[in-house]
Amino acid sequence: MQQLIQKERQFLQEALKHEEVCVAKYGQYANQLQDPQLKQMFQQLQQKEQQHYQTISNLLGQAGGGGAAKMQQYQVGGGQQQFSGQQHGGGQITEEEILQDMLMTEKYVADSYNMTVLDSLNNQVRQQIQHIQNEEQQHANQIVDAMVQKGYYQLQ
Repeated sequence: MQQLIQKERQFLQEALKHEEVCVAKYGQYANQLQDPQLKQMFQQLQQKEQQHYQTISNLLGQAGGGGAAKMQQYQVGGGQQQFSGQQHGGGQITEEEILQDMLMTEKYVADSYNMTVLDSLNNQVRQQIQHIQNEEQQHANQIVDAMVQKGYYQLQ
């Protein structure tokens, strides 16, 4: 693989951080959710985010960008790393708030990948990030579908 330009390396290093947050949030929220279907969906999405992290780490490592994987601390269905979920009124964050938070997170992450795709000169990086970006958009669609089913998201 060809060397990464500085901008690509920076985008990919930032993307690793985004994926770490996604993995941690999906794991933490999966543990908090009571609905078995939502719990399973979040565990599956956490696995996909771990794959994204590994793909990006590999891109950095193959191009000499220092992408040493450190995701061992995040395990599907939980993990040692805790994402500090917000609390209000002395109680846990609600199911609706969890879904809304992850929808906003997925939108942000998908949008951030757009800059990497547009600014990348490396075809392999561009193709891999386009694939990940598409999957992030699919994750957002899954969350919207779940929100619509539960009456949390109004399509008018």
